[in-house]
Amino acid sequence: MSDPEMDEAIKELLIESDENLSAVERDLVDFEGNPEQQDTLASIFRAIHTIKGTCSFLGYTKLVCKPDIVYLLDRAQGLHFFHGCSPCQP
Repeated sequence: MSDPEMDEAIKELLIESDENLSAVERDLVDFEGNPEQQDTLASIFRAIHTIKGTCSFLGYTKLVCKPDIVYLLDRAQGLHFFHGCSPCQP
């Protein structure tokens, strides 16, 4: 990616991440009041996973390797999206 393209990608990452984190914040409050709501938990997982994936695509590995959040959300959902994978080590 050229510098202007990378600058635009970073700008989009920041905008999208801000939107996703705002949604996560709202969803966490909702989930706290209604913990059996699996749709809310799935929404939180998708938002975190989107941020993680975009950071990975752009090469921001220190932001990507925050397995605790994804692992806890995965466990809370009772699903195993990462069959055979253990959380990465810092």
